[in-house]
Amino acid sequence: MDGARDGPVRRPALGRECHVRRLRFARPGPRRPGPSAGTSGFDAACAGFDLAAIPTPDVAVSVTSESDVTAAVRFAADHGLPVAVRATGHGPIPGVDHGLLIDTRALSTVSVDGSRSTATIGAGATWAPVLAACAPLGLAPPCGSAPDVGAVSYTLGGGLGPFGRSHGWAADRVRRLGLVTAAGSLREVTPESDPELFWACRGGGGNFGVVTELEIDLVPAGSLYGGGLFLPGEAAAEILAAFGRCTAEAPDELTLSVAFVTFPDVDPVPPEVRGRFVGHVRVAYLGPLSEAEDLIKPLRAVATPLLDTVRPLAVTEIGTIHADPVLPQPVACGGAILPRWDDAAIAVLVDEVSVSKPHMLELRHLGGALARPPAVSNAVGHRDAYYNLFTSAYPGQTFADAVGLQTALYERLLPWTGGRALYNFAASPGGRPVDARTAFDEPTYSRLRSVKTAWDPDNLFRFCIDIPPLAPARSVSLRERLQEMFTRMVEAKDAALVDTYYDPEFVLTTNGQTQDLEAFRAGHERVYPTPITYRVEYDDSWVESGPRLAARVWITTQRPGEEAHRIEVVLVAEYRDGRLLRVHELTWPDWSQRGAFERYGSDGSQTADEPE
Repeated sequence: MDGARDGPVRRPALGRECHVRRLRFARPGPRRPGPSAGTSGFDAACAGFDLAAIPTPDVAVSVTSESDVTAAVRFAADHGLPVAVRATGHGPIPGVDHGLLIDTRALSTVSVDGSRSTATIGAGATWAPVLAACAPLGLAPPCGSAPDVGAVSYTLGGGLGPFGRSHGWAADRVRRLGLVTAAGSLREVTPESDPELFWACRGGGGNFGVVTELEIDLVPAGSLYGGGLFLPGEAAAEILAAFGRCTAEAPDELTLSVAFVTFPDVDPVPPEVRGRFVGHVRVAYLGPLSEAEDLIKPLRAVATPLLDTVRPLAVTEIGTIHADPVLPQPVACGGAILPRWDDAAIAVLVDEVSVSKPHMLELRHLGGALARPPAVSNAVGHRDAYYNLFTSAYPGQTFADAVGLQTALYERLLPWTGGRALYNFAASPGGRPVDARTAFDEPTYSRLRSVKTAWDPDNLFRFCIDIPPLAPARSVSLRERLQEMFTRMVEAKDAALVDTYYDPEFVLTTNGQTQDLEAFRAGHERVYPTPITYRVEYDDSWVESGPRLAARVWITTQRPGEEAHRIEVVLVAEYRDGRLLRVHELTWPDWSQRGAFERYGSDGSQTADEPE
């Protein structure tokens, strides 16, 4: 392994010092300097599709073998570094401003066994080479709409593609996984070897380890008729009405979606739609042309298409159906599910789409095989949903405006969505971490937490849509739990652990000021990246009663070149399921009046003495 040192990284749990930062691992071998932050190697490891969420970890690891992955995970565990994993960066997770990043793009091997109709896919491979290898054999993978997306991460989150209504979720077709666990061991995970872990990995995302490869069942390619009908966006109400009629009667072989988008007036865009606001109807039909045309007649009847690309397609042309962007760009997106067609909910969408909106809006038809249980049970959530809603901001001057508009849209849709989303589409337009419970029903979420506790009890793999482990056994006292939080989160300045230690309904009351979880999280995310340091001291005047704890602590903070501030805190804390639910505290002096603390204010406003 190769490394470059430029400063210390503290191991929060053990308090050890490990002088490694901005380290890049290559293959095992003689030591030689590796690239540090700002160098081409480090930057390449962190690069990805979403330019609005480029990670800035302490350690960037570019792996070329499974042994590199196990070494990287062991290094992270030894030094208390949370682990992020990425291939293409299409599904970025906010908050990767520390820890260890494993870049899997070099693990891009693809092999297809035509006799067994299976493909083995490396962690860094996209769907494009899988499609190319399958096509000559008359086979197709359960890929997504964009062939340049990483195949493994797509599949771990469920995997919704143009063949979904015919063949189900990509996760349904996984046969086995190569997985490096939090202990740094490589396992072959199958239904027979590790039934619970196999269940959880297929639908539960990257919460349980680093998948180095997976074997997946392929499907017959058959005849594919598909493409896009680009209709005038001004007919949005009529387009959605026709979309509703078509999806109500659609056979499993037909997958439809519609996106309302204003195309930029630039050369790569076809001249027919350049600079136009359109309703882009996407069609994928596994069957003859004549049958497909009968099924989409209501959509063609809405208006004469500005552009019509619907035609017989080779399986390698599947990416032309959605024609998703391929060049890196900033992304601010959101997602939700609709359990059924509801005219009132659709009216909200009609009101939302217009040429003036700075984001696109997409509605995908689900159901069919997506709603049926797989041969081997997995953790894919919301199989009963009938539509998937997705929004994404356009790059440019209106990008910031799109965050608030998308957030407002999802708030208006709460009566129908219940705040639920598919795992791969669960996102906050403002880049906030997403509560994993939105992606699963309660029994599935509880079972996933049990598996997480068994395989990653320290939540090493939390840079994803995080499923936190269950609380330690009751033999661990509330005092030990609270002190662990101060050590691992506060002293280590790790805001990513907020969801590990705090309940989603957490409320903090301090000296008469109240914060909910989002305000609490935002304050810590603002302060922790700064050079402030924390030290927490305790005394013996602690009292526990059931889920409640009374305690006194002293928190000393200091910024470089400034006087240290020692704050006395007397608190009463209430726990629920191992996480803090309520904290009432008094501080001397008042923390909100101290320069080291003022950014924690509930409104996030800057005080007079706060440094710029």
